[in-house]
Amino acid sequence: MDCLLEAVIPGPFLKARLCHWVSPCPRLTVKSPNASALMIDIGILHHTVNENIKVGLSARNIGVQISHYSQDKYSEGLPAVFGAGIGIRMKQNIHTALDITKASGENIVARIGIEYGISPDLHLRTGFRSNAGDYGMGGSLGWTGGLSFGAGWQIKRIHLDYALSSYGDLGFTNQLSLRYNFTE
Repeated sequence: MDCLLEAVIPGPFLKARLCHWVSPCPRLTVKSPNASALMIDIGILHHTVNENIKVGLSARNIGVQISHYSQDKYSEGLPAVFGAGIGIRMKQNIHTALDITKASGENIVARIGIEYGISPDLHLRTGFRSNAGDYGMGGSLGWTGGLSFGAGWQIKRIHLDYALSSYGDLGFTNQLSLRYNFTE
């Protein structure tokens, strides 16, 4: 998936990713036909009167199919995903979040998480994803297959995040991200 255009609309209430161009990656050429679509992801983040609470809404994969994978020209679109969330700063070093999403054709998924700041630069995180039991993903772990644990470390403008997530019978997944903040 290549990002054709990404922009942030400045303002106190709106932050939006404007559109994505979905097309096959040139390095992964497949002999069979391919498809493309124009998609929009948009979200609104509202800072409430209470500075410790933020709420947001999002809509992802909203768009149109441009070309088709097969000659039958049936719809092969990505499922539209709608979400709502709330983040609450419980104390100066404890943040919680709840996110509820619904993809077309799928069940509602809830995610909850908590972050504890050991220091201004080091944070520990844990969370739970409600759909871990769907499709037998919980495996022998059952509902506990949705647990995840992680940590984040910040050095000036550089952020390093690590997470360990359970995917039931598929095992654990290690996720690592590195970010650079261009603004302070």
